[in-house]
This record gives sequence, structure tokens and C-alpha cells, in this order.
Amino acid sequence: MGTLYELLGVSPTAPLSEIRTAYREKARRLHPDVSGGSSAEMAAVNEAWAILSDKARRASYDARARAGQVGEDRPSAEDQHITPRGNSVATRFGQLLMVTVLSLVFLLAVLLVYAFTRSGIVMAR
Repeated sequence: MGTLYELLGVSPTAPLSEIRTAYREKARRLHPDVSGGSSAEMAAVNEAWAILSDKARRASYDARARAGQVGEDRPSAEDQHITPRGNSVATRFGQLLMVTVLSLVFLLAVLLVYAFTRSGIVMAR
């Protein structure tokens, strides 16, 4: 399939109601739990619906299609409104380090408050 419109079997000028109907029919026919279709095909249909059902995302997709930047590739992260997130070991280590430091700061604060209350030092209000 070339474009998202071709994937759903509608024209690029189709109104949202026609796209919705085409999506539902295609989803019924391809859903892995209902008809035993492939999950990859269903994921592509879901992506097409997610982009074409949103006005801004559809306009962005149409602009890219007019510029010839749309083809067999998957929609870009910008079209999907996905922010890149690191899942590397360094990112995970950084997150673990931050949680550890914050935990130690919290523990130190609790110990200091406990020490002041036990020593009888009253803080002025």
C-alpha cells in the first residue's frame, strides 16, 4: 500500500465519516482476535486511523504527501506526536542515580528533623 488513504480504501478528499466507516470495516476484517488477521496489518490500519482522524495530523500528512515525502514508510514521529525517549542503559542508569540521590536527600532531611526534635532544640516560627 502506498498511502494511508489507499490502506483504508478511501480517496484523499473523503470526509471523516467515510474514513471512520472504512476504518471500522477494515478493523473488523483484520483484527487478530476476531478474524485471525495479522497484528502488523491491524497496527498499520490503526496508525492510518490515528493520523487521518485528527485534523492537524491529517493536514500535516497531506502536506507531506503533496511534497512527495509519503510512501511505503511508516508515519514519522512528528505525525504520531511521539516524543523520543531514551531506553538505553545510560538513560536507565541516570534515572536510577537520580532516584537514589533524591531518596538519600529525603532520608537525610527526615534524620535531621528527628535529631532536632529529640535534642530539644525548638525552631522559631
